[in-house]
Amino acid sequence: MRSNWKSRKRSRYIDAAGRMCHACGESLGQDLEYDRYTELIRGVLCQYCSGAVYECPHPDGCYRADYLNHPPAGHLRERYYTGGNRNDRPRLRGAAA
Repeated sequence: MRSNWKSRKRSRYIDAAGRMCHACGESLGQDLEYDRYTELIRGVLCQYCSGAVYECPHPDGCYRADYLNHPPAGHLRERYYTGGNRNDRPRLRGAAA
């Protein structure tokens, strides 16, 4: 079951760039995909592209590279929540002390 924030973000990205995979455009987009360094959501990908988009060796000229360089819903610039759950917070605070 998806959490509410993830469903809302997914719906927003689908509204902005369509229901089909934002990389290949051939299958329904299912998974939010985000940049692991900036934590910004780039779009919604199908199951195949979600696992294969980072395997693209091309700097440009293929659909995967085009998606990574210019995501169709990238203008929304929303962050993907990568934090832990509530039980992780006290443990992390204690480790930093």
